[in-house]
Amino acid sequence: MHIAARIFVAVVFAVLAASFWATTAALWYEYRGHDWLTIATFYSHLFIFFPLFGTVALIAFFVPASVFVDLYVVRRVSIFGRTRFLIGTLALAAVSWAVAEAMVSGSQRWVLEVAPAMLAGDRGEPAGCDGTAGPCERLPVMTVLSNVRNVSQVRIGLTDLTRDCNPDPLIEWSSRVTEKRSCFVTTIFRPGASLSDDASCCRAQRRFVASVNEMNAAAPSLTGRVHRALLPLKVFFLLVLLIISLLLMAWPRTIRTSYRDLRESIDRGVLAGAAVMMFFPAMNHGFLEQAALVSGEGSSSSYRLTAPIVSLAFGAWGLVLLFYYYRSRGSQFDQIARVAGLVFSAIAIVKYELIIDLCVRLAGSGATPVTLGVLAAVALIALGVVFFGVPDIGEPERAEGAPDTVELPEDQSVGGR
Repeated sequence: MHIAARIFVAVVFAVLAASFWATTAALWYEYRGHDWLTIATFYSHLFIFFPLFGTVALIAFFVPASVFVDLYVVRRVSIFGRTRFLIGTLALAAVSWAVAEAMVSGSQRWVLEVAPAMLAGDRGEPAGCDGTAGPCERLPVMTVLSNVRNVSQVRIGLTDLTRDCNPDPLIEWSSRVTEKRSCFVTTIFRPGASLSDDASCCRAQRRFVASVNEMNAAAPSLTGRVHRALLPLKVFFLLVLLIISLLLMAWPRTIRTSYRDLRESIDRGVLAGAAVMMFFPAMNHGFLEQAALVSGEGSSSSYRLTAPIVSLAFGAWGLVLLFYYYRSRGSQFDQIARVAGLVFSAIAIVKYELIIDLCVRLAGSGATPVTLGVLAAVALIALGVVFFGVPDIGEPERAEGAPDTVELPEDQSVGGR
């Protein structure tokens, strides 16, 4: 592989990684005296996933990305390879910018977009109401996020506490509408606290959203501006991983023959990268569950409309990549991967809400320094897989001089290239 391909990918990936850490660094710098960790865990899909697991994924996919830059730009194995590479990169950048703009174009603003001084001066409605004596019209914004965090640390499962504030007009409201439950935007979480019905809590949630919008208009935050500016790079990162995955499955024979010495590095990167990226759909949906507690399940925003599609796409993407990795191993690994894939798929379907609830508890608002340390350890283990691989447990010993991988027959290779 030409060194220029490695340098190009290293520069691009370094910029992407720097953008991941810059957003979290901006949050810490601006809110370090205003309970920045509560905001970071509430928006963990931004401030925890990308700097931690996004960086690991970039390292994991460095070799595959370098291979395809080498193929298209240096070796030019495809007709008009360099032109196609340039046009494809520009198109990907344009799509990333358009998607990012769509995500932030809605009228509903996020708490991270409000300056910390404005949040610190927020006294709720009516002014000075702390939610201890009885429900407020609206608690202070940071108190609301602290409410979510406190409940998330003692309770696994928040779905049954969400309110459907925009029910389907074609379906009669059930008795659940009149049930009284804890309302995170009106009452402090504590034993014996007042409970609210859906109608009153939805009114408070609408007022909460309107207040955050008003605060953002009056005093936008540095973190919000950094987030909006760097969001296209995050989208670009996700799309690049999808493109690399498609190319891995489209050029199997070329990779086996032209980059035989890099096969193990590519396989290790695919395995580790796909594994850490599985945190993205879970943490993304965890955020949506948390957001529903303060703005209502039926509230609409541009991000909430697109997030489920993105999560579904990356869930399927991860399974496809893992199957690709094990396809190039021995038959016993292939069978193990297929059985494990079916088991995990069944768990995800049957216990989908449980997975999201656990994600909120361990990696979302309920995260503690201990659970965040566990996530960091998982990221380090994934890096270990990238650099050192995994032991070939259960595979028969190969005879000296035998090939390292099992080659598929010509007519069974994906893409046939």
